[in-house]
Amino acid sequence: MSASWILTGNMIIARQRHTAIGLHDGRVLVAGGLTANNETTATAELYDPVTGNWSQTSNMSSPRSRQTATLLNDGKVLVAGGRSQSDVSLASAEVYDPATGRWSPIGSMSLPRDQHTATLLQDGRVLVAGGVSFVGPQHDIEKSVEIYDPGAGVWNLTDHMANVRFGHRATLLPDRRVLVTGGSNNAGVDCGSSTSSEIYDSRSARWAFAASMNTARGFHPAVQLSDGRVLVAGGFTPPPDCNTATAVTEIYDSKMGKWAITGSMVYPRGAMHPCALLSNGTVLVAGGKIQTDSTFSKTETTELYDPITGTWRLTASMSSVRTGHSLTILSDGRVLTTGGRDNANTLSTAEVFTL
Repeated sequence: MSASWILTGNMIIARQRHTAIGLHDGRVLVAGGLTANNETTATAELYDPVTGNWSQTSNMSSPRSRQTATLLNDGKVLVAGGRSQSDVSLASAEVYDPATGRWSPIGSMSLPRDQHTATLLQDGRVLVAGGVSFVGPQHDIEKSVEIYDPGAGVWNLTDHMANVRFGHRATLLPDRRVLVTGGSNNAGVDCGSSTSSEIYDSRSARWAFAASMNTARGFHPAVQLSDGRVLVAGGFTPPPDCNTATAVTEIYDSKMGKWAITGSMVYPRGAMHPCALLSNGTVLVAGGKIQTDSTFSKTETTELYDPITGTWRLTASMSSVRTGHSLTILSDGRVLTTGGRDNANTLSTAEVFTL
């Protein structure tokens, strides 16, 4: 059987720049984002992969987009930060309990932030790093880092990164350290994309520089391969054009402490092209914005990376062009994409990818 995308039930609310995360019981929780009227929403809904239907669940306490969502070890979901309807960053955080279908506000982070990263550590705590803080007309790019302890229900500051970053990516390595890659240090433009990488050691609570990537990038996806290495793909890269996408992908080997260039994607993709590791070890990248010459266009194309051959190839396309959408691995190995925006509208549609 060839790879395919199949439309499934529509979400109740059209949304983009939301979060979507698989729960322990196999359902998918979608929360927040920007709606069809470009309004920030507090709504949340659940997808049942058995029936292909969506059902409404309780609203978050705060409307938010560009937030992070982290599945905790106890099956609850931590949502942190994001951007409000008034276009300011949020410090608030809340926890969703699938057993009750309710959200519970928890203590706020030390700083408001969006476009940050949140990483579940081996011990069950959550590491939140960087991001941008918009408060009125002012904005600051952060290098601050804090940790949420679900047992105590509190946030604690920890050692900060060497560099300010937003639009970066964070990946938990097999040795329990956290690798942070790239990102931008210049809010509002993409010229600040960086090659730098840093690693956080939760045992010493300290950051250290890692080897630099070969290509500067921000707003890129990062995914851990089956063998523990980390793949980064595409993203915005610096001049000669401040708004240039790259097709270059590379792999970090934590045992060797080195980056190595691997095969390039078929299309340069600048942002909002999520990646997912499939059950057969290949990596799926879907949609986003591709660049042809100096022109960007939204795309429905998807590609597969084979880590054995180190090559990318085009696979089945989605039914709609999408940016600001999500990819979620279902418990049966299929991949769910939700929402996003096409060339004119914010989408409520969802599709499932099967190899």
